[in-house]
Amino acid sequence: MAWRMIQEKNKKWVEVLKAKHFKNEDILQEEVSSKGNDIWRSISTGIKWVKQFHIWQIGNGKIVYAFRDNWIEGYTAAQVQQNFSNYEEYPYYMKVDELIDSHTQSWNLNLLQHYFTQDQIEKISHIKPSMQQEDEMVWSLTRNGQFTVNSTYKAILCQQNQNLVNKEEEVKYNQNQQINCQRCNEEEENITHMLLKCNYARDVWNVVDPQIGQQVDSINDIQQWLRSWSNSNNNICFRRKTTVYLITVTMWFIWKSRCELIFNNSRYPTSSLKHRILTYCTENKIHINQSESTIQVDRSMIGRNEASRDYNRWCSPPRGKLKINIDASILPNHNIAGIALIIRDFTGRMLEAWTLVERVRDVTQAEAVAVLKSLQWIVQLQIQQVIVEGDNKEVMESVKGPQITTRERMPILSEIVNI
Repeated sequence: MAWRMIQEKNKKWVEVLKAKHFKNEDILQEEVSSKGNDIWRSISTGIKWVKQFHIWQIGNGKIVYAFRDNWIEGYTAAQVQQNFSNYEEYPYYMKVDELIDSHTQSWNLNLLQHYFTQDQIEKISHIKPSMQQEDEMVWSLTRNGQFTVNSTYKAILCQQNQNLVNKEEEVKYNQNQQINCQRCNEEEENITHMLLKCNYARDVWNVVDPQIGQQVDSINDIQQWLRSWSNSNNNICFRRKTTVYLITVTMWFIWKSRCELIFNNSRYPTSSLKHRILTYCTENKIHINQSESTIQVDRSMIGRNEASRDYNRWCSPPRGKLKINIDASILPNHNIAGIALIIRDFTGRMLEAWTLVERVRDVTQAEAVAVLKSLQWIVQLQIQQVIVEGDNKEVMESVKGPQITTRERMPILSEIVNI
């Protein structure tokens, strides 16, 4: 989707996303925010990979920025910018065509020597500019320049493996040194301290389950604590697997938060970590009853429809059916709404997209208009077996019964019901 956004920049669905998430026209020249729903977060991650792995094939050089775009083999724009000691030294708006002698249609060596390293100049010298040909963006990971998911997956996997190797080397370098806790820096970091005794870990246990948190305060050795679970006189009934599951999941997230702190400098308040634990259990069909320190698999959740799933996670329709997702947003202090409709099959492949602008009274009316337009679109396309999904509960429930009763929205509801 990220690659298609850049290649199909004049399509309506791209214009809608750009208007919502970007300030400037050029996606590659702007920082990408990951704030939004699951679909947008996936696209924003993809845009970051596109920025890294795309490269421009130079024709006349009129489109490509000399120091802000990837066009030199083996170098990203960020690496080329390191040729300058500070940000203000490199010509921000210079295009590649300014490095080409218009009379000889070859590179201006004086300018190249002024701006680039010798290795970069050698790479540039292998590029043959053509003043009659437009610049073209291609995929650097394939020989023919065509984007493929397979090449991207392999590159990402290779990069992540290299990051793990680098971190492992760093650990080996420091393994002979005593390392204090990365959070409190008060005691040597060992398993007992990290999972039980650190102030952060204690706070996590207390918010997840106060009864377990109270017992954790008196534990000095995690191995002895694990062995004590078989004692019948224990205040907590560890014979119940549900209790063990809760403790295990909590320990795992304390460990994960520690790794995220070290490797990504990400800090999560205890309330946020508790929310992550609850979300994980919900997504994996696990029901938590904190007051009784129990956790159990809720098998009645398995096989239920989308209403019982994570509301923000897109769920594919059954095989043989289509799903049309609708969304509407309204400009603050205005009565103008943007509406987006996307049709996808059970594999998640987008089949059709439609955007439109409507004048409405409020956001609820905008969502109602989105439902109406989606149904009219379905009739126009003459398709069947379609599921309509929106994120406005009031509107979606009103389709089944007249719950939106204001005079302005009732005609829209009536049209929906009639269709």
